[in-house]
Amino acid sequence: MKQLIFLVVAISLFGSDFIANSQKQVVLQLSKKLVWQDDSTSSERQMSYKSAMAYCETLEYDGKNNWRIPTAKELYSIIDPNRTPTVHSAFSHTASERYWTLDTHIKGHVGIIDFSNGMKKSAYGYEEICHIRCVSDLK
Repeated sequence: MKQLIFLVVAISLFGSDFIANSQKQVVLQLSKKLVWQDDSTSSERQMSYKSAMAYCETLEYDGKNNWRIPTAKELYSIIDPNRTPTVHSAFSHTASERYWTLDTHIKGHVGIIDFSNGMKKSAYGYEEICHIRCVSDLK
């Protein structure tokens, strides 16, 4: 209940769904109750899907250890098509390139979001190299 009250108060005070915390290098997405990793290497970190999965699952960051690869719907929710890269202005570190999602479409194809144009796409294999931005549930 305390979290819900905090979210309502924060949205009314800040007037935004996204709140950047540059000290912790995270972005809170209040409506989705998510915390996004936004450290200085978020725009540089690239790896295969399997490595990205292991990276997020073992990440200890901002006092949390429940990080994961975002779903396509979650990652798409931070898109701002009026910017380049096409990500909300609360994020300080984003490459204008492809980022992994948790979604698989067809056997051997994994969902990605391309922040150069905000489009959902598929990677053709788990060994392709894409960027990764981990997400955690806001608690």
